Amino acid sequence: MSIFATKWEKIALQALKEPKTAPFGASKSIGFPYLTLRMDISILIPVYRWDSSRLVADLKKQAEALHISYEIIEADDERLQFGRAKVRNFLASKAKGELLLFIDCDAAVDNDEYLKRYLDVADKAPVVCGGCHHADKLPSPSVSLRWRYEKRADKKRAAKYRNRHPYAQFSTFNFLIRHDVFSDIQFDESCEGYGHEDTLFGAELKEKKIPVLHIDNPLRHDGLETNGRYLAKTREALRNLRRKQTELTGFSPLLRTYHMLVRLGLDERLANFFEAHRDWFEKMMQKKNPSLFLFKIYKLGYYCHI
Repeated sequence: MSIFATKWEKIALQALKEPKTAPFGASKSIGFPYLTLRMDISILIPVYRWDSSRLVADLKKQAEALHISYEIIEADDERLQFGRAKVRNFLASKAKGELLLFIDCDAAVDNDEYLKRYLDVADKAPVVCGGCHHADKLPSPSVSLRWRYEKRADKKRAAKYRNRHPYAQFSTFNFLIRHDVFSDIQFDESCEGYGHEDTLFGAELKEKKIPVLHIDNPLRHDGLETNGRYLAKTREALRNLRRKQTELTGFSPLLRTYHMLVRLGLDERLANFFEAHRDWFEKMMQKKNPSLFLFKIYKLGYYCHI
């Protein structure tokens, strides 16, 4: 990783002269087949403890084959310590493209027409989500909880399902947005740590009545956490959900269940049950084949508890 530069304009001028990787946050590379200051697309990748070099290489190869003007900007958030929302806003503020393509660093391109599919529909909606999928085989027993959870979710990640609830199904993992539209919304930087910055963004898109189109253009998600780490991130996301409960009512299935428990007067009972059995729940989540039903009870119990 290169050292963060404080004067972006100087870096951009250097990249204009030499269209190759230049120091910027993590890195910046620009392709200029037409040597023009107008940029078709900016590919923005927030990086956190992941080697994204293969992802960048695959994206550059596709962009150059399409003969478009493009840039790929990465920002190393382990170094910047901005957080998931702020680092994405930061990347967009440095982008020159008319279109912004946000991709998580632990994604893998396994489709030779990935960029082309986005460009083919870029005029259909101001926001387009491509989706994600996961490896068919369990990579390691240590990541069994996240893998099992995601593989079940993959069954309903086809565009035909996501388009039924386009705002609730919005995800930051892999999406295209017009630069002017993003500038009007941006991510809510009060959402700290992991989780629900995408849910809040989807809610904002709905409030502003900005159309969202879901297409089948997935990237493979390779960055699965160990079971213990995933539990910790889940708790962090639930704390964000609690802080943003008012804004996210109607966007979270867990909140719908929670409100039902409150109406029935069962939320305190579940909170007490969770507190008494938390260690057992977490032990069960560490197994090679953890129960997704128990995981659901764990999340709901923790939410009632906090």
